[in-house]
Amino acid sequence: MEIVEWLAVLGGATLALLVVVDIFLTTLHPDIDGIVASQLQRAVWMTFLAVERRRQWERRVMALAGPVMMAATFLAWITLFVVGYALVVWPYLDTSFRAEPDLEPLGFTEALYFAGNTVTVLGHGDIAPITATFQFLTVAAALSGFAMLTGTVAYLIEVLSSLHDRVRMALRIRADAAGQLDGVVILADWLGDEEVGDVRERLEAWADLLRDAQDELQRFPMVALCIRSIDVEQDPEPAARAAADVAMAARLLAADEGYRRLRPAARALDLAVTRFMVVTGSQYLRRGVVARLRAGEAEAEDEEKVDDMRRRLQEHFGCLNGPAGEELDHARALACRSRLYLGAFHGLTSSEIPEADDEAEPPGVTAAAEVASAPGAPS
Repeated sequence: MEIVEWLAVLGGATLALLVVVDIFLTTLHPDIDGIVASQLQRAVWMTFLAVERRRQWERRVMALAGPVMMAATFLAWITLFVVGYALVVWPYLDTSFRAEPDLEPLGFTEALYFAGNTVTVLGHGDIAPITATFQFLTVAAALSGFAMLTGTVAYLIEVLSSLHDRVRMALRIRADAAGQLDGVVILADWLGDEEVGDVRERLEAWADLLRDAQDELQRFPMVALCIRSIDVEQDPEPAARAAADVAMAARLLAADEGYRRLRPAARALDLAVTRFMVVTGSQYLRRGVVARLRAGEAEAEDEEKVDDMRRRLQEHFGCLNGPAGEELDHARALACRSRLYLGAFHGLTSSEIPEADDEAEPPGVTAAAEVASAPGAPS
């Protein structure tokens, strides 16, 4: 056999193996995406971002990114596997296969045709192996193709299920917050109508929603950002902003003895929203931004935000006159993470985080509904 034919067989086998490993990692491994899937999805996402910045209807454009990404991934897997198997059988078509007379002479086009029929389990039979080796390889390729097709369908179902969890998280947090994004407003509204124990349960419920969403997003990174709805209320960033603001306000308020029962739930929500932002950011943001997200080193504007939040809590609840201790430090760190996270995604997608509704402002909270839009992308 000539060197070109040997290289074709070796290259085809390598390509087919790469696809099998890529599908295995992407669909079955909980923390890793295959290199083909991850690089292709990133390329599609960046293409849609480039289109979005040049159009008036960016929400409709971005709503197509996820479906196109999944379709492109599945098509790439099938195409590469078919090409790989075709390269393996191509040098042996004349010696190890029989074919209908109309198809002869057999070349690479016929090898692609046979490989496509085999992998998609169509099996027309007009080209068939006549040696035991290639009969076995044909059965193996057909089984691999069948497993690939069923695996991609199962993967699609899981992705859609994860998307449902992400949307449910966003809508639930928005509904509980009555459309507000300001933690002081939300917390004051809750405590105006409910007991401290009920509010603690709300905080725990939000933490559970974020933990469940974060687990799904870690398994299927494209769900975190790439699958967008035309409806902005289903985006995860406003929900993360509201949860972070509530966690900051709750940690500050829990420093007072009268609201000490909120402390465990406030800490749990802080950890959940931090983990959510870090996991999402690790998929799409620069390493430097992710490192700053993890560190949470507060800057002057973060300290100013938290100090203003504490002042407003004092005015409304008539407490927090003593030292805030570590709760103040944690609130400032979360303020830093929230600013970096929202600013980076705003710079990435050019999508504004919606303003809070003024209707939910409880009496006695000074300037509670004045919620700023997301800052610009960090340098």
